[in-house]
Amino acid sequence: MAEYMRGNLRRIETNLGGGFPNDIEDRNKLRPGAPVTLLSRASGIEVRMNGQVLTARSHGVVSVKNLSSGLNVTGHLIGPGLVEVRP
Repeated sequence: MAEYMRGNLRRIETNLGGGFPNDIEDRNKLRPGAPVTLLSRASGIEVRMNGQVLTARSHGVVSVKNLSSGLNVTGHLIGPGLVEVRP
């Protein structure tokens, strides 16, 4: 756990599990229009494509436009700029 002071505010960082340590902070950096990589896995095959954030919601849920197909999809933030979508 990292802890530091800035002015009168105290910030504590910790890993809450199920993601990477700064999950909440990184999700807040996903503004509409931000580029992300979409990842889809099935039967041992991974496909990655470019996407653009539409909205970032709670618990790492992200709505993204698939720039290859033009479809809007929903996935989970699994790393910085990496959104996993399920087929």
